[in-house]
Amino acid sequence: MNITKENIDALNAVVKLQISQNDYAPKVEKALNDYRKKVTIKGFRPGKVPMGMIQKMYGTAIKVEEVDKLVSESLSKFLTDEKLELLGRALPSDKQEPIDLESNKDFEFLFDIGLAPEFELKLNEKTEIPYYTIKVDDELIEKQKENYTNQYGKSEQNDEISAKSYIKADLAQLNANNEPEENGTHVEGTYLSIDLIKDQEIQEQFIGSKIGDVFSFDVKKAYPNDTELSGMLKIEKEKVAELFPVFQITVNEINTFTPHPIDQDLFDKVYGKDICKSEDEFNAKIKEEIQNSYKEDSEYRFGIDAKEKLVQNHDLSLPDDFLKRWLKATDKENKLDNETIEKEYPFFTKDLHWQLLKDKIGKAAEIKIEREDAVEQSKKDTIAQFRQYGLPIGQLTDEQLTSFAQKNLEREEDYRRIIEKVLENKIFAHIKNIVKLDEKEISVDEFKKLYEN
Repeated sequence: MNITKENIDALNAVVKLQISQNDYAPKVEKALNDYRKKVTIKGFRPGKVPMGMIQKMYGTAIKVEEVDKLVSESLSKFLTDEKLELLGRALPSDKQEPIDLESNKDFEFLFDIGLAPEFELKLNEKTEIPYYTIKVDDELIEKQKENYTNQYGKSEQNDEISAKSYIKADLAQLNANNEPEENGTHVEGTYLSIDLIKDQEIQEQFIGSKIGDVFSFDVKKAYPNDTELSGMLKIEKEKVAELFPVFQITVNEINTFTPHPIDQDLFDKVYGKDICKSEDEFNAKIKEEIQNSYKEDSEYRFGIDAKEKLVQNHDLSLPDDFLKRWLKATDKENKLDNETIEKEYPFFTKDLHWQLLKDKIGKAAEIKIEREDAVEQSKKDTIAQFRQYGLPIGQLTDEQLTSFAQKNLEREEDYRRIIEKVLENKIFAHIKNIVKLDEKEISVDEFKKLYEN
């Protein structure tokens, strides 16, 4: 066997595999002998089928299988031994001549490969990247405090509707004569929130009503939002516009939500037993939490800006024609036609540029990922997930948190995602230590506008 690489240019090459009969014949012979031992053919005892018959029946199929296996293994070994930095994977060459595996004994296979560009990393203290710090003011602290009082508040059943009540009721559509519409909309057990009623007169009509009370009201005046109203009436949004709006309501259940008082019990539920012992300490802890949360937002935004800046600073050449062929060849669902590839290609190459830069930075900085790094990141992800769903993170022990984190790492897909996140975070931290930071303190609204722009 002979394997060679022929460079077309700095980014494209062709690998040639020349295979002779001597390279695959022993493997084919062994496979045929194995078939002969186990194949069952009527009129012959097991293992006694004539080799000529086995050859005639299975020879070509086995030859094709063994040659294919030999090509795959040899190509993979060659690319590894040569330490080539490939983009995508090797593709059968456009210049490949037709191969008759059945008749021919010697073969030549051609594969096109795309090579990663060689470039010098431009990363130093002259590179300026913005770094945004978000202001934490009293309004943000009070808003978060309100979130916690609502999160740990409770609902209580009441006998009378108040402005803060939400009720469970039956609704039946009436006609212009204020009588039940025979084929009108009727819904049982729907929920209405009194403080969301937009018409003041209708809201006052509800307040003071009791379980079992029956009265009528204009649902469109009360809830002018079509989406909200379609959900309440359990009908399609498109039907709301043509709906006669007067409905009879029968009150079945009255509930009032009461926020949790700001007390020691709330402090313990949010942050753990005796972490905060006064409202001032609670406020300080909330401020620290917001600052840490916004620090993650600041780091995330820095990553976006750093990625953008470094990609701009490195105008990398790529084997474009090869990569477009590779994208189409790996599209198993056949969703990518030529027009779509041309449209999406700039976004693909931007991500590829960043991947090449990231690999270069990681190697230059000798960044390594330890198991403990993955565990710590998984802990952060777990805490964020608990908070997202309003679960009491303050009551979790470190042992329980570690157990959750370790369990996440057992799933291969999550493990790869977490490792990739850790690697990228370390790379951005390395970049941050080298470049010049253009530090800016801005409000939450100003920060949000960065993404709008």
